[in-house]
Amino acid sequence: AGNAEDCSESVFTTEKLVEIPDCTSLLQPLDNATDVSVSTGLEWQSVATAMGYRLSVGTTSAGNDLIDNLDVGNVTSYVFTEELPEETTVYVSITPYNSAGDTQGCSESVFTTEKLVEIPDCTSLLQPLDN
Repeated sequence: AGNAEDCSESVFTTEKLVEIPDCTSLLQPLDNATDVSVSTGLEWQSVATAMGYRLSVGTTSAGNDLIDNLDVGNVTSYVFTEELPEETTVYVSITPYNSAGDTQGCSESVFTTEKLVEIPDCTSLLQPLDN
């Protein structure tokens, strides 16, 4: 019978597939910073496609002895519940994630904490001074 004539055209847009988010970077303290306060917190760059972040912190590279893959949700900062150890190199891994999965292959950040000043012991007068 032939081709149909005067048919209407349909238009639609396909959805964009969700991609794994990009890596983030530590803003506070800065990577390779030294003499960082033991009571510091962490702050990192927001990633637009991230639904949340997982945080691991340790005293060795790729370590997690201080924080082990903690899901902090969709925030870009973290406040430690205890002071960090003094005069210690601290390694931080922040993994953005979304429904497509976790970011892979991101660099860890590193900083070194301060040495706390020790309060001197009290002294006592051994014998009175002559005036």
